[in-house]
Amino acid sequence: MATGDWRLFCQALRYQVPEWIRGQNVFPSIDPLALQMYFIDNRLRDHHALNDAKANRHAFNRSLVQQRPSLSRKSR
Repeated sequence: MATGDWRLFCQALRYQVPEWIRGQNVFPSIDPLALQMYFIDNRLRDHHALNDAKANRHAFNRSLVQQRPSLSRKSR
C-alpha cells in the first residue's frame, strides 16, 4: 500500500486501526497483462477506485509476493 493510501486508510478509521491490520505494497505482485485483460474482458474503465480494486484482486499473483516489511501503525 502506498504511504498516501495508508494514511487515508488510517484517517478513514480515525486512527483506530486494529493491531492485526498491516499495510503492504502489493504493486510488485500485480501481473500487468492480467490487469489489462481484466479491464478489456469486463469492458471497464481504469482509474475508477472500485474497478481498479477488482482488477488488482484479479491480477494479484501470490507467488510474486516477497517478504517485505509491512507498513505498521507506527509508520503513520
